[in-house]
Amino acid sequence: MRRLAIVAALCACAIAASPGAACAREPVALDSVQTLADLDYQVVGERSLHVDLHRLQATTPTPMWVYVHGGGWSRGARPTKQAFAAAFAMGYSVVAIEYRLAAEAPAPAAVQDVRCALAWVARHGAAHGLDTSHVVVEGGSAGGHLALLAIAAADDPAFDAGCGPLPRITAIVDRFGITDVANWHPPSGAVERWLGARAGDAAWMRQLSPLARLHAGMPPIFIVHGDADPVVPIEQSRQLLAAAQALGIPAQLHVVPGGKHGGFDPREEARIMVALRAFLLAQGAPAR
Repeated sequence: MRRLAIVAALCACAIAASPGAACAREPVALDSVQTLADLDYQVVGERSLHVDLHRLQATTPTPMWVYVHGGGWSRGARPTKQAFAAAFAMGYSVVAIEYRLAAEAPAPAAVQDVRCALAWVARHGAAHGLDTSHVVVEGGSAGGHLALLAIAAADDPAFDAGCGPLPRITAIVDRFGITDVANWHPPSGAVERWLGARAGDAAWMRQLSPLARLHAGMPPIFIVHGDADPVVPIEQSRQLLAAAQALGIPAQLHVVPGGKHGGFDPREEARIMVALRAFLLAQGAPAR
């Protein structure tokens, strides 16, 4: 996830290129953001799972931005606060989630972990000065898949580890996430590693596919995808957009021309954040 401070600073340039667009007024000084690292949100056996909370200085509760990292369900880690400059500039405090990777626990453990982290937000957010009625959930690649599925499969006991109710989700931000597991065949073998003994089980892969789990009443979805992505084809996001719109779910796809699997140019990231902020405001979500 490429979220450097330059992205927030370049928003003004993106506005100039797109008359009528709106963006965060100014970047937030990162040294003013308080980080509470490695907060326990769940214990599985003898294993503690953690979140990092990056909290803005504010006199009133701040809305929350929950981030789920990518890595093909097999690798990756929580980014540091430098990655979240654009979210801070929009007035959001950030919670970055750790979840169990494929080598530790196969599907659906990661989905359960994301749901438990969201339940932790619902229980403890207010005590940390956070507004649990305005929560945006973002993920990239496998993290985008997990963000979508954790919310789309909310009523399925197979994906619920009994951690409690979720907070009010005002939007999902899906960056080039996998939406149709059964029809994604990366040479890396990511699907086989995550599914473990159930790899090749078509019915199980369908249950793990956000595309098959969308339902009316879900939060709005903002999708970002490069049209030259060699890892997750953009068709996965186009199908998600069409399915969401057919169900009446507010959704928007921001296509990055020539974009690969993330790593977009900072100026493109600034344009993405301008579009995302406008989308959030249109859905009634807060954004400075």
